[in-house]
Amino acid sequence: MTIDNKLPYTVAFADELHADGIALARRLFQRVLLHTDPDYRDWIEEADGICNRAKVIPTADLKASKRLRVLSKQGVGVDTVDLKACREKGITVCNTPGINAEAVAELSLGLALSLSRRISELDRRARAGEVNVATTVMGHSLFGKTIGIVGMGNIGRQTAEKFKNACSCSVIAYDPYAPQEAWTASGKGGALPHTRVNTIEEMLGEVDILSLHLPLTPSTKGLVGRAMFDKMKKGAILLNASRGGIVDEQALYEALKSRTIYGAALDALETEPPTKEAYGTNLYTLPNVLITPHIGAATHEIQALSARVVVEQLSLLLTGQTIDNIVP
Repeated sequence: MTIDNKLPYTVAFADELHADGIALARRLFQRVLLHTDPDYRDWIEEADGICNRAKVIPTADLKASKRLRVLSKQGVGVDTVDLKACREKGITVCNTPGINAEAVAELSLGLALSLSRRISELDRRARAGEVNVATTVMGHSLFGKTIGIVGMGNIGRQTAEKFKNACSCSVIAYDPYAPQEAWTASGKGGALPHTRVNTIEEMLGEVDILSLHLPLTPSTKGLVGRAMFDKMKKGAILLNASRGGIVDEQALYEALKSRTIYGAALDALETEPPTKEAYGTNLYTLPNVLITPHIGAATHEIQALSARVVVEQLSLLLTGQTIDNIVP
């Protein structure tokens, strides 16, 4: 595609996206503005579309935009997007659900294994000079245990399948919004053996791993807190690879410190990326917690693919075509 037949649009990148996505945008569109460019702020007056990954685009900027028609969001979560402001301005918002499901599920299994077998903890202790005899630092096996999946979407399903196939785990699932046929023979993706419950509380006393895969909304903020920890098994672990804010972090700290639950692995926190200032006097002090900087989808393969899809969807919508991933 030459400069003469590029699409006659200006497109902005509000965040860091993989180079493959930016390269595709440069091939497709007449003008591309990166958030690091000196003239990036021109997007408010000139951009027809904008691509974003995790940064919050100020509501004032959305409202002030002159030509903006499409906001293409990498990933499934849209809690960083002012959807109300977009609707009022007639800006179509789209996202990329499902693309990162395998990667997030893979990380969830890895975090659970590292926590339950104390892999990261013992590595840290060895590097600090400790000499430990294996029988004095035993962990717990995941084989044959029960995992509770909160959120039966793409990531929840992939996570359930990984634990079932790799560790022969039984699966209990909860999702008040998933259709009744979800994870059954008549549902999308076919049958996945599981027990479905009507409330999270029904699974708490049964599961050895509680894995969260749901969006951050007013109804899920602080959802997992002291009351739930008190109902979980003493040997249970919590996994959060979804969104920070869903877990009450102070209540979690107290539950971990008192060994009310065995441990937690967190790829999503209220402060991201996590800092010593935020966690140096609480979660960072505990040996039974693993913290990663929201790396669920952070693989070269997934970032390259999803960045290209973000740009492709933007081009389709700007040229009047339809896609499935419109955010209502």
